[in-house]
Amino acid sequence: MIFYALLLANCGYALVSGGKPERLAAAMLLAATIFSKLVALEMLGHFRGFELDVFWVDVALLLGLIALALNTDRYWPIWMTALHAYTVVAHLGELANPGTVFPIYMINSALVSYPIVTMVGVATWRHRARVRRGIIES
Repeated sequence: MIFYALLLANCGYALVSGGKPERLAAAMLLAATIFSKLVALEMLGHFRGFELDVFWVDVALLLGLIALALNTDRYWPIWMTALHAYTVVAHLGELANPGTVFPIYMINSALVSYPIVTMVGVATWRHRARVRRGIIES
């Protein structure tokens, strides 16, 4: 529940007050969370083995974050992309070594979600500060 509160607060703030990059990142994070939950509902024994559907949602988010990082003048999308790449690598680790103890797979897959979501809020706050100083940006 803490994660969902953090997600909604930071992404909501970004969607309302952020520039274009912040709004795009927030929309991608919300969509990835929704799709991950939808595909996880179909699975019994969530995080009991390699989760192909969740993996593809994370790969799609990674590709979106790469595109964002390449098409903006801000630095935080690069960091966000690197953090999310860790999640994708955690999936690949489970694929390469089936039988990893599931709490380890689960924790590694979700570990960076908190800083990524927080990063969107901080990026929006910094965007708003630049706008207040008269710096015009998207």
